[in-house]
Amino acid sequence: GGAYLASAAFTLGGTITEATSGFISGGITLSVTKDGVAVTDVTSPAGAGAWTYSQAAEDGLYVYTLSLTDQAGNKSVYTVTVRVDTAGPELVIKNPTAGDSISSPLTMQFSAPDSGSGLKSITYTLTKLAKGSDSAKTIATDKEASGSGNTRTSAALDFTSSDYGEGTYTLSATAKDVLGNAT
Repeated sequence: GGAYLASAAFTLGGTITEATSGFISGGITLSVTKDGVAVTDVTSPAGAGAWTYSQAAEDGLYVYTLSLTDQAGNKSVYTVTVRVDTAGPELVIKNPTAGDSISSPLTMQFSAPDSGSGLKSITYTLTKLAKGSDSAKTIATDKEASGSGNTRTSAALDFTSSDYGEGTYTLSATAKDVLGNAT
């Protein structure tokens, strides 16, 4: 048994043995259910004792129950839980919002709920468009926002510094979940 995370299609599998006789090809019956519904596409090569079940990458939480019954009626039951998460967190830049006039000091705030594997990190990049020019100056690159849970913040930025000052700024951010899915 156990709980697992998957970011793509996966395969459950194992080898069936019976303690008194070793590998059994026809003496043990395996049944697999997914969320309480019988799974019919379990492969079990004759004579090998091995079995597999492949699952497509469909986001969700799945509970698999594996039931093994030998010819004497002895039964073993195992439960495996798998959360499939193929999507990144839902990133929102809460402060500043587009078009805001900002003043010093500025602390940026981000929110990134993730109903799958959970939020791992939020990084941000801040660039400034030079006044009267098309060239941009990078102020902060891939800085990690701090905090825990779904809300993170930047360090306070002092816009009285010569690095900042008046101008047009572009803020971009990336949120990653525990499995590396990014938004």
